[in-house]
Amino acid sequence: MNSSYILTEVMETKSIFKKILLELFAGLKFISDRFLSIMGLIIASPIMLIISIAIKLDSKGLVLFKQERTGKNGKKFYIYKFRTMAQSNDVHDFSKQDKHTRVEKVLRKTSLDELPQLFK
Repeated sequence: MNSSYILTEVMETKSIFKKILLELFAGLKFISDRFLSIMGLIIASPIMLIISIAIKLDSKGLVLFKQERTGKNGKKFYIYKFRTMAQSNDVHDFSKQDKHTRVEKVLRKTSLDELPQLFK
């Protein structure tokens, strides 16, 4: 349920009791969303630290991979992931096989390479 739906319901409702309940629900949802997000980040942060150290020890280069992508209505945005490929790969040479880091299989199989997106 999004906030515009709740706002529309509050404006169209004639019952004051229903308006109060809808506004109370919206406030509780806002607080619970923020609380659960913070708790998720707290729980994930030690895992992310371990992954960062493993990538840094495994290969040279940055820990995070940043890529520009196109979203809805052509809007550009950046996506962040843990780097799973060697820094020395040539993205324009398709004759060579890409080099991966040693932690790549675990990260991609468990989708842990996607964790940095939680901060966005």
